[in-house]
Amino acid sequence: MNKTFIYLILAGLSFCAFVRYSPYVKNTQPGPGQINSDTIIPPFALMEIFTTEGCSNCPPAYKVVETVLANGKQYHQQVLLLDFHVDYNNVPWMDPYSNPEYTARQEKYGRVFPKAGVYTPQMIVNGSEALLASSSKRVNRAVNNDLKTIPDSKITINDARLNKRGIVKVRFSTENIPGDSMINLTLVQTTVVQKVLSGENAGQTLTHHNVVRSIIMVRAKDGNAAISLPDSSNNDSVAYGVIAFRQNPGTMKIVAATEKDVVK
Repeated sequence: MNKTFIYLILAGLSFCAFVRYSPYVKNTQPGPGQINSDTIIPPFALMEIFTTEGCSNCPPAYKVVETVLANGKQYHQQVLLLDFHVDYNNVPWMDPYSNPEYTARQEKYGRVFPKAGVYTPQMIVNGSEALLASSSKRVNRAVNNDLKTIPDSKITINDARLNKRGIVKVRFSTENIPGDSMINLTLVQTTVVQKVLSGENAGQTLTHHNVVRSIIMVRAKDGNAAISLPDSSNNDSVAYGVIAFRQNPGTMKIVAATEKDVVK
């Protein structure tokens, strides 16, 4: 084989290698596992915790969710929290944020997840997994798994505003959600600091986040709603938020969720 022919072969291989690895050759379409951020609906993880201020095992759960929320904020992930205070452990300490409706909600989850039971502190993530809320490892795993799932539908809260009569007016819109579907609108008190005077947590000052104060249901096609503040809660120093979500009434799986701070 003569040298000229060898040089031509080597030159051809070099050209092919250059084309294959050229930084200017780009794939403009998302490949497997890639996300087109301009078109996808952002994933979310909605943590529901069922707690009570009379439960000595609940403060560690509050620390876990604080950390998970902080991590979500740091990495710009949609990690949401609803803190439901149940009413079945109100002796001797009466939890001022407890509500039998929230106990009923937890009991409904208990029927969906019979092996999990009903207890405090319990967490349900996206309505599809029940676990111990104080287990940092299990909570982080469940949240991270849901943050890898791209939802098919979306809720956007366009405005949440408190008027002088103590009513929060909410405007929202939806994508890929039938108009007659029900949307849950939850009013949360962003931060609650409470000193417990008796019971298992006597003497402790507890800090809660996103304590549920009210929850209503409206049709998706309505696009607006009004939520009244609890009695004696219209205080300028108290911050509120609204978390909206759509939930399958049979399986209890949450398929869309979002949140927005209430403007005063």
